Amino acid sequence: MEYPALASPVHIERLLELACGYNAPLSIQLESGEDIYRYKSRMLGLKKSGGSKTLVIDMPSSQGPAKALTPGAQITLLFALEPSRYAFDSVVLGKTSFALSGDKKISALEISYPDVLKSGQRRAYFRVPIPMRSPIKVDCAVIGDGAKQQIEEESPEAALSRPFLQGDAINLSVGGMLIEFEKSEMRLIEVDTKLALVFSLKRGEEPLKFSATIRRVEEKTASGKPRAGVEFLDTDKEFECRLAINRLYKYVAERQRKMIQLGTE
Repeated sequence: MEYPALASPVHIERLLELACGYNAPLSIQLESGEDIYRYKSRMLGLKKSGGSKTLVIDMPSSQGPAKALTPGAQITLLFALEPSRYAFDSVVLGKTSFALSGDKKISALEISYPDVLKSGQRRAYFRVPIPMRSPIKVDCAVIGDGAKQQIEEESPEAALSRPFLQGDAINLSVGGMLIEFEKSEMRLIEVDTKLALVFSLKRGEEPLKFSATIRRVEEKTASGKPRAGVEFLDTDKEFECRLAINRLYKYVAERQRKMIQLGTE
């Protein structure tokens, strides 16, 4: 199912500027005859020259068999801005370069600016690994579990007045995170368990507070410690949550830019 196309030029430009600002990941599809080719990329920038506009994206990498994205090739692109997913048709204009912070330039692709942006219902989030030199400690309090019919509704602040367990964030997205715990805390980590989370993205910053649900548990890991994949809850209901989500977006975007500079995925 897809929602109607977004027709407002101002709305389209604002969404694309946000996508470029966050270096939103892109899924690209190229149809050639009966074959379909898929690529991965990310938004880099919006170029304006006179009255014309174009988009600059990271040089696409193929997912499976590849076909060169030559000038004139018609492509369909898909990206996400929480909580929505967008698609648009475009045309490859040619290769270019893009200056990252620090004046480092990378190879990029220039494509046509879309007249229509379509909105879909599927969510998508880009996860970034947490660097070892800047770890993120996560304080967690259990406020409900899958074995109970009634899950207590508490604010994260109230829940964290209880005894809590602490973990290390392995990766993070706007929609959730992967947390590694000590083996001794395994008894508290079950799918559907509801948690209150408190963590700081950087040392000295005001902590972020979320309610979350454990969606998956990994018992066999390289470190030998259990991990839990959690999904943040009710991120669009409270003003404080929306502010926290904006801070997550900025953190993920900074990490993506750093990964591009280092040439890592």
